Amino acid sequence: MPFYRDLGVPEVWVIQRNSRQPTIHVLNRGHYKSQTATCERWVPIPRPGSEPIGRNGKRAIRLKGDDSTR
Repeated sequence: MPFYRDLGVPEVWVIQRNSRQPTIHVLNRGHYKSQTATCERWVPIPRPGSEPIGRNGKRAIRLKGDDSTR
């Protein structure tokens, strides 16, 4: 993902076509580190105030501190 890195894109989300599993690539010191969101856990991302999650076979994003999105 050198193209995105060179543009300074802080994160790139890739959704797998068959499994619909998201992989979040987070830019850290010039390199992307992959994080996978699963149905069992939230994956913190550097975007202030939000976290992606898999829930009941669906993907969602919750807002930190907002109980209505839990």
